[in-house]
Amino acid sequence: MKVRELRLQTGLSQSKFAKMFDVPVSTLKDWEQERRNPPAYVINMMRTILQYKGMLISQSYVEACDARRKSVENAMAIILSATNGPDELFF
Repeated sequence: MKVRELRLQTGLSQSKFAKMFDVPVSTLKDWEQERRNPPAYVINMMRTILQYKGMLISQSYVEACDARRKSVENAMAIILSATNGPDELFF
């Protein structure tokens, strides 16, 4: 993943993204326009920090949430079918 893709996923402007990582905006622009390339460890650290702050969500996290949602839906279907459906106390 490139720096530009990371920034776009956060929805931050170049200036806010650069400030977050204490990088000059001109450096960020060079990275995004591929005039210069940051070291791979910099991109990995940025990704890790963004994930930790909840600003970047990985595909595996989305898939895990979807699996949990499906499990809850299945459990609710079983409960509701075993109890003749919801009653006024359910809502």
